[in-house]
Amino acid sequence: MDLIARGQPLPVSLQGRVVYYVGPVDAVGDEAVGPAGPTTATRMNKFVETLLSHTGLLAMIGKAERRPEAITAIRRHGAACLAATAVPPTC
Repeated sequence: MDLIARGQPLPVSLQGRVVYYVGPVDAVGDEAVGPAGPTTATRMNKFVETLLSHTGLLAMIGKAERRPEAITAIRRHGAACLAATAVPPTC
């Protein structure tokens, strides 16, 4: 957000990309990265308009509700908001 506010390029292009809101999970054994489960998108609502209007972001994936202003921005920019669900492990 700071880079966008300063008019600087992002370290990676988000043009035509999808952002997956993922929670940090510890790696298991010798894995480089642990399981990548969805995390709550709600805390990202305040960034939706800026990201969509400045980056060409295509869609977002996460859990939980989107605020009305985030939904309005998603519709205005023709983006998509995909809802992920966490499935409990079966034993």
